[in-house]
Formats: sequence, structure tokens, C-alpha cells
Amino acid sequence: MRLGPYRHAVPLGDCAHPQSARAIPLERGSSGTFAAAVVASLLAALALLPSVSARTVVREWAFTEEVPHVARLGLATPVAVAGEWEIAAHEGATGGRALLNHPGSGDLPAIAVTGSMRAAEARATTRCRARADLRSRSCGLVFAFRDLKNYHVARVDSGDSRVILASVVDGQERTLIEARLEPREAQAWFEIQIETRSGNVDVWLDGARVANAVPIGSPGGAVGLWAPPSGAAAFDRLRVDADVGPAIAGL
Repeated sequence: MRLGPYRHAVPLGDCAHPQSARAIPLERGSSGTFAAAVVASLLAALALLPSVSARTVVREWAFTEEVPHVARLGLATPVAVAGEWEIAAHEGATGGRALLNHPGSGDLPAIAVTGSMRAAEARATTRCRARADLRSRSCGLVFAFRDLKNYHVARVDSGDSRVILASVVDGQERTLIEARLEPREAQAWFEIQIETRSGNVDVWLDGARVANAVPIGSPGGAVGLWAPPSGAAAFDRLRVDADVGPAIAGL
């Protein structure tokens, strides 16, 4: 027998026939007691629910896959004229293959970011090499990417032997940190890592910290790879540890 919403048990089946249903009045003061009990039960149930907070999502790309376009790997390439992206054989890369960005046209850099996954905080690492026979010889990581006019970039310029951390706001780039490097061979690989935390960013090159707690404001946005407009680069691996909110944690 199921119980009705009254203080005393009433067979709900009887309510299908109004003429046979008999209302049993509540005792004086019982309605307030019943409401208090309902509220207490709801509060107890809410206390058992898990707290909603950001969680870390880890994505890794080896760039050894056979795919017709990097979109199949969950990477978005918003600048169509910045040169083709493809995974191809490349000497010195892990597994003998790498993600290549070919020379393009226009003034915007080539960017490949983590699709719709937006990170509140992020740690990202890649290994890259710029093509030595072109004028622009740099490659790096883009992060806090909101759109093509608003993001941050940490890149290594092998032509000028320097590391640059820059902020792009409303399409205008501003250098935040610049560090000189020991000259390397033209075809050297570089490992670049960034980590954002509480509005600051740290940058490492080949395991050595080159920027420490540089203020960047809100670090939220997509993360990915960067190559210059008139250059070309190869990327060997990409790992992103992203703290994402509950609305996008399933991506």
C-alpha cells in the first residue's frame, strides 16, 4: 500500500473514486511540523551532493596519427591563410612524424588550438623546430586564447636566439618578457612549457625557467600551437593539463 501525503495512511487507490475518498484532517499545528521536516530532508540531501568545482583534463597529442586534417584530433586552425597544417614524416621527431605548418600568406600567425576546450588554468608543453631556410624562424605555444585578437604567446626565435612572452590585445602585440639564448644550430629542437596560475604565468625552455610569475590577467581560454605568418615549423608532441569548469569538463 502506497501512502498519501497525509499524516495518517490512506490507500491512494481509493482516491480514484471521489465518492469513496475520506479526507482525514491534520491535527492542529501538524502542517508546520510537516513543512519543517520537508525542509530538513532537502537540506540533508543537498549536503550529500558532490561540490561543483573545476577539474583537470589532460589531453596529449603524439602527432603520429594518420588523419586528413588536424580537426580530427580536436585542434582548431582559425587562420585559413596561415599555411596548411599536416602530420607527416619528420626526422628527429618522436615516432618519426610531426605536425607541420607550411608557409602561408597574410599577416596573421598560424594557430592550432584545443578546439572548444577552454581552460581556466593550464599547463602546456610542446617540442618544436622552426624551418631554417625561411626569414621567420620561431615557434611556440599560444594560451589564454579567446580569439585571433586576444591571446598570449610564448615562443622561441632561433634566428635571433631569444625567448619572447607576449600579450596580444585587440590585435596589438606587446612584449612582456624577452630573454636571450645561447646560439643553437639552425635545426635545433626546443621544448617550451607554460603554466598559468592565479593570473600569472611561468615559462620554461628546455627545462630552464625563463619567466617567473609574470602577470597576465585572466588566463582563461584555449591552448595550442603558434607559428609565424611568414615562417614554417614542426611540432613534436603537445600535452595540455587544463583546469576546466563544470560546463566544459566533459570535452
